[in-house]
Amino acid sequence: MRTHLVLHDSPAAYADFQDGLQAYRALLGEPTLIAGLVRISALNPLLNAVGDGLNTHAWEDAELIRIDQNLAKLAVWQDFKLAFESEHAGANWMYELLIKTSPWKRGGLFSGGPGVWGGSEMTFLFLLPQRVYRDNQLQGNRYFDEMVSRVNADSTRYDPDLPAPSDPSQMTGWLDQYYFFLNRMSLGVFSAVIDRYVVLQTQLDETRVAIALERYRLARGGFPEMLAELVPEFLPAVPVDTYSKMPLIYRRKEGGTFLLYGVGKNRTDDGGVIDPKLGERKQLDDVWLYAPPPAL
Repeated sequence: MRTHLVLHDSPAAYADFQDGLQAYRALLGEPTLIAGLVRISALNPLLNAVGDGLNTHAWEDAELIRIDQNLAKLAVWQDFKLAFESEHAGANWMYELLIKTSPWKRGGLFSGGPGVWGGSEMTFLFLLPQRVYRDNQLQGNRYFDEMVSRVNADSTRYDPDLPAPSDPSQMTGWLDQYYFFLNRMSLGVFSAVIDRYVVLQTQLDETRVAIALERYRLARGGFPEMLAELVPEFLPAVPVDTYSKMPLIYRRKEGGTFLLYGVGKNRTDDGGVIDPKLGERKQLDDVWLYAPPPAL
């Protein structure tokens, strides 16, 4: 895609975009959280390559329209629900296996497995009564339900601020932390997975806004003063930041460029400043990285 854009062949670059999108489409409907992560990871290089073309004004309007139409069909939160609901089912299967297996065989499962579930130091788990497994299963079910309920009815938005009392991070008493240690081991990783989905949605929204900005520039000769000027000709509506629940932040800057960003996980507007000492995923704001450089 990047090569065709350098060669000023926007239609061929769009054909490459379609080919790359097949990797995402081929995995649609595949259950498990791992499959979901692979799906959204397949989108990252595509969005980055689209951004490279926007950075250099290499895309033509016809292809930008088609790319935006393709991106509008991506349902990140519907995908999130599938991933978490199928992981929910898989967790229940695992708990049922552990509960219904004899203590001695259960000890063999733990001692022979890899990672957090394996190793000789885990063999003591076979001594735990079934009640402990069942209570951890119930707590885990509540957690999955709370995460999925954060997605609205039409799967278009995720609210990270809805209460999740079953989240392992909310366990402050030492007794709960000890008793529900199975959940703390297996569910603690999910907060990072949720962050991945939020970042993808933000990147997708920023890409669509950047496409609309470029189409506006091609039609009007410059970028708009406000994102509202893009609606409805170039954009159906200004996307809302998942964390701030406000429109994405945009500022037109001198030299024919702009600043576009979301507030990030800290829910604070830090000015869209990129700290070179921090990695991409640790920046305070979720900044669109492909704004064109200011003209000299």
